[in-house]
Amino acid sequence: MARLRAWGGVAATLLLVLGVEFRVVMVGYSHLVPLLPPWNYALVFAAMFLPAASAAVHFLGRSLAWEPGYEPLGEVAVSFCLLGGAGAAALASGAPLWVTPFPLCAAAMLVQYYYTRLARDYAAFLALLGAFLAWVLNAYALPLGISG
Repeated sequence: MARLRAWGGVAATLLLVLGVEFRVVMVGYSHLVPLLPPWNYALVFAAMFLPAASAAVHFLGRSLAWEPGYEPLGEVAVSFCLLGGAGAAALASGAPLWVTPFPLCAAAMLVQYYYTRLARDYAAFLALLGAFLAWVLNAYALPLGISG
């Protein structure tokens, strides 16, 4: 039953990401991605599904550092997924070169925190993510468009 629950969590995560990508991101914000149509879909796909893959691995319980058969390959795979997703998100948002290290280092600090559980790693993750989000909010003043 626990295995069925874990696979259900993985399927729900991937379906949620797929729905958000095609119904929200590509419909509402595809004009902000600075690439032409075949590449913007691939970039947004990588930016959304690579971090979702690491979340799915977490739901399956395969990458926890405290498992009896822990191998460093899980840490490398999660690092690849989160760093690749952060790099794709930086490219999809049209970030200049001086902003690009912020999401990449934030992803590295999140992986570091996941395996060490040190507060300084999490604080560095929050600071770097906050710096990137501050640039995004400054670069794109998105209207809310709330009407009643």
